[in-house]
Amino acid sequence: MHLVIRRYTYRATLYIILVWFLIIFILFQLHNSTTNSSDKQTFSEDENTDELAELNINPHDSINFIKRSIKKLDNKQEQLMASNIDDKKVDLNGPGEMGKPVEIDKTKLSPYELIKYENGFEKHAFNVYASDLISYHRSLPDVRDPDCQKLQHEPISLTASIIMCFHNEAWSVLLRSIHSVINRSPSYLLKEIILVDDFSDMEHLKKPLDKYIKHLKIVSVVRQKQREGLIRSRLAGAAIAKGDVIIFLDSHIEATEGWLEPLLDPILQNRTFVVTPVIETIDDTTFKYMPIPVTVISTGGFDWNLQFDWHPMSDRERERRKHHLEPIRTPTMAGGLFAISKRYFYELGSYFCVDANTHPNNFNKSVISYPCHNEGGNQFFMLTKIGEIRRDHGCLEYSGGIADINKDDKVLVLSCHGNKGNQYWIYNEHNQIYHPASNSCMTISDDDQHIQMQVCDLDDAAHRWSWTQRLLNETHNT
Repeated sequence: MHLVIRRYTYRATLYIILVWFLIIFILFQLHNSTTNSSDKQTFSEDENTDELAELNINPHDSINFIKRSIKKLDNKQEQLMASNIDDKKVDLNGPGEMGKPVEIDKTKLSPYELIKYENGFEKHAFNVYASDLISYHRSLPDVRDPDCQKLQHEPISLTASIIMCFHNEAWSVLLRSIHSVINRSPSYLLKEIILVDDFSDMEHLKKPLDKYIKHLKIVSVVRQKQREGLIRSRLAGAAIAKGDVIIFLDSHIEATEGWLEPLLDPILQNRTFVVTPVIETIDDTTFKYMPIPVTVISTGGFDWNLQFDWHPMSDRERERRKHHLEPIRTPTMAGGLFAISKRYFYELGSYFCVDANTHPNNFNKSVISYPCHNEGGNQFFMLTKIGEIRRDHGCLEYSGGIADINKDDKVLVLSCHGNKGNQYWIYNEHNQIYHPASNSCMTISDDDQHIQMQVCDLDDAAHRWSWTQRLLNETHNT
């Protein structure tokens, strides 16, 4: 009789243990499926192993894990993708709110949490542990000058394309950067946010990021096929930008209230202005937001070693400015964050290439202007000894005359005839591609879409071209 009772006791105990582990497993799976939905949840490439490690500790910690999982499920926010800040979803007493520091006492961390804390610094050079505690929508104080807060900008007709390049960025920092821009930008000014992934290898920046931004209608991601570096990544983003103004931002920033209008307004007045914001500091350990008083704003410059440095505003600039809210002229800038007219950006020297946009033997097609991709192909041309701009059996030809230039006649790819005439081009000492038959020069259309001819202008950067000598030649606008 005792043996029977003991046998049933063992069975009951085994069943209870199995049921508990089944419950833990189900909650663990539910927890993973909702990772991207909660402001206070984090995503890292080792998250799954983190939680599994917790399952291997004592039953008391397992119970705590279940409680945390239930709490996270209860805190799921269905409207995380809202285009504006929803005060009901911002806990002003939460970690880091209003730019306050998140103080972490390492002596109170468990050995496991301490490893996570230190790994964040090792991988990203800042306190990812603290960042993960802060809402993606965290509030910041409005520290603008009182006169700036009262300033009413004239209606701005420009739109902005935000370009953020990153490589292995921390999940919470990247999402807070994105949401701060969306939450604090007038929707009619914000055309899009373009993320350029410079060949990251962290898993959270792949499918999880694609899934997350799918609901953010104005956010897209461009993925480099190999490590390209900051400048090429920026060019990849600029190549698809649809806004009138390109604004380059880092992927670890937080836009503050009223940040966008002061960047666009000067460009509206003069499209050749390049505008950079005041770059304030977020502490890399506590994530405290540290504003800069308007009275101590510095300008960019160089020291005697030609290293970039910040300098006080010059007396001459102080005298020139009629109001303390006027933009400050600076000889250089940090380069990480700035706004520039897209058209002016390409006029200054970003590369557009002549692109055949067709099969080598498919003639009678107009050539287009397209950002250089450095892969030859449709952008591969040869300048022959007899003045042809040739691609296989096709040559560039312009059949219009000087009177036809304003009619937007385009340059075509036609079968080479070898008789010069309309297929005869001269690359002159001014870096222009000159067409003697029409007495005109090759340039880019105002919409940046087509190659066309205009009266030669030595002062127009869009009339200057260069030939890149590679295994595959290409000609691009300088």
